Amino acid sequence: MRGNFANPGGYWESESLSGFNDTLLRRWNCSWWTPPVSITPSMLEALDDFKQDAAKLFAATFGTRDGWIWKDPRLTILMPFWEQVLGTNPIFFPFRNPQAVARSLALRDGLTYEQGLAVWERHTRLALVALAGRQVAVADYESLCTDPNRWQSDLMHFCQEVGLAVY
Repeated sequence: MRGNFANPGGYWESESLSGFNDTLLRRWNCSWWTPPVSITPSMLEALDDFKQDAAKLFAATFGTRDGWIWKDPRLTILMPFWEQVLGTNPIFFPFRNPQAVARSLALRDGLTYEQGLAVWERHTRLALVALAGRQVAVADYESLCTDPNRWQSDLMHFCQEVGLAVY
């Protein structure tokens, strides 16, 4: 995604996959800023007719080889759907300070600070439920910014532990 006043360097997200994820969320009558309270089996069944298109779009975006990294905040909500499409994969989950998220959403999207905190809480809770029992590396976003060498080392170690090729 292209940059804007809130993030001139861009968001490093696939526009096609983010748009597709927005379509999935609309099927549930929600959005990234109004996520559901939980993800139920019936909600996932309501997305069954999207699975084939999802697989094709993912392959068109990332190819069919291993070694991809996908950034999209909507995945904290849609991880159970995409797991049905892509299978189980190790996950790198950057954790960001809730106050920083709330300030960012207020600046970029005009949400109140309280609304931003609520969005952060809902996304984080949904992600934690989806990540339970999974191979996941959690990193503090601030440390990603202040000590990139450390988190790169930690991430490489995690990748080696879960059997991913490290170059």
